[in-house]
Amino acid sequence: MRKSPIRLIGGYGVFVRYLDMTATDAWATYGERNGMHRLVDLIEKVESIATKRSVGFHPTGNPLIGCVELEGIVMLDDASQVNLSATTHEFAPNIVKFKRFPERDELAALL
Repeated sequence: MRKSPIRLIGGYGVFVRYLDMTATDAWATYGERNGMHRLVDLIEKVESIATKRSVGFHPTGNPLIGCVELEGIVMLDDASQVNLSATTHEFAPNIVKFKRFPERDELAALL
């Protein structure tokens, strides 16, 4: 899910596992696949977001982060991204980690 104001499905993958790791451990495991070019950038980004959105967050310099591992990742080009109005699936505006579908997955047919 791309973030607001775009709110399109920009890709997908198959869930493998979820792990909580410190930012340092996540960097050692995933490196730039965390979405940042340097460990210090990852820590700054996480702590900036957590400071704004989490009650009682105290920066530690090595925050605990949730790591979602996927396989078979497909990133959709701009023309192929799916508008949520084409489905009956609901996505809360604050989805951060992942979305599960207990009902039939309509998105598979669209992608």
